[in-house]
Amino acid sequence: PLYNLAYKTYKKKEINYVNQADYLIALSKAGEKEMKKWPNFRQTPIQIIPCSTDFDLFFLTKKSIQQQYRKKLGFDTKNLIISYLGSIGTWYLLDGMLHFFAILKEKYPTAKFLFITGEKPIVIYKHLPNFNLQKSDVHIISAARQDVPNLLSVSDISLFFIKTSYSKIACSPTKLGEILAMGIPVIANKNVGDVAEILEQTKGGITLEQLNENSFREAVTNITNLLKKDAVTIRNNAKKYYDLQLGAAKYASVYQKILGK
Repeated sequence: PLYNLAYKTYKKKEINYVNQADYLIALSKAGEKEMKKWPNFRQTPIQIIPCSTDFDLFFLTKKSIQQQYRKKLGFDTKNLIISYLGSIGTWYLLDGMLHFFAILKEKYPTAKFLFITGEKPIVIYKHLPNFNLQKSDVHIISAARQDVPNLLSVSDISLFFIKTSYSKIACSPTKLGEILAMGIPVIANKNVGDVAEILEQTKGGITLEQLNENSFREAVTNITNLLKKDAVTIRNNAKKYYDLQLGAAKYASVYQKILGK
């Protein structure tokens, strides 16, 4: 009851804050579209700026560096490497991702799931028995930001499933821009910000409507096509959305309009 009261109170205030603003920044087109549906919205101008990516840091990795890090992590060149980047928390669906990986291993028995995360390994390990997975099936490593690109480079495909909710209409997962900047194809779920639209337009991967066994099995049949995707094309297309310099320029433009310059 207390949280419900707080929510209703501040939702009423929210529209006043929005209408009094000179400009709004939205992380997604879906979020902009939703705000414009609000009955009392007064057409405050909106600039869409998704979470940006440093394309100098997240680069296309040379094959030699990729193989070097694969060897360092104990992976064989024949292993199909699926990665997950970032914290897990309560919004990312760990069970769904492990379920998908278990189904993927039926077709790719030597596949490995690489978690680049600050989470304690036990957070992941305790879920493995539910999907008949072993500790040897996953590799969990924590990394400083500057080391993330080299570790991520060993990935053949990156995966993330996010719990859908009303608030997630407006979100922009930072990891998506970073992964696409490295030319790595992505498997994600729909109804999260602009993820589905961006993956379609960048030719950067696929999104699943439902997170269930049938949907997972269908996605696994697409793995071969994902592995054929051109890394340079993915990266160049992603720049149109996520380039840090573009994001900064959009913010500067908003400030200039507010200041009348």
